[in-house]
Amino acid sequence: MTEAEFQRLVLQELRGIKTQINGTNEEISGIKGEICGIKGEVSGIKGEINSIKTQMNDMNNEIITIKVRQDEMYEIVKAIEHSNQVGKAEIENNNLRLTKIEGKIKKVAQAYNEEDNDKAANL
Repeated sequence: MTEAEFQRLVLQELRGIKTQINGTNEEISGIKGEICGIKGEVSGIKGEINSIKTQMNDMNNEIITIKVRQDEMYEIVKAIEHSNQVGKAEIENNNLRLTKIEGKIKKVAQAYNEEDNDKAANL
């Protein structure tokens, strides 16, 4: 191989390397573009995650409010139940008192009947 042929081979190899480097630069630029695109998508995902976190916080606040209302309603129901029990007890007490009064009236009527049969009919 002559020196000229050797130089041509070396030049061809250098041109091939240069072509590969230029191609590699283009590939690197493409990769950089893809990385920028991925970064944009990640930013979008982060934004969506933040939005979901905000919604979850809002839901937690609503759940806390609902629990407080539920506790209040439970207390109201318990108070109503107690009031109903007290009312029933008072009615039973009144019924008992009426029964006692009715018995006393019957005794008075019987005593009155024994004294005067005509006046007892007027009761």
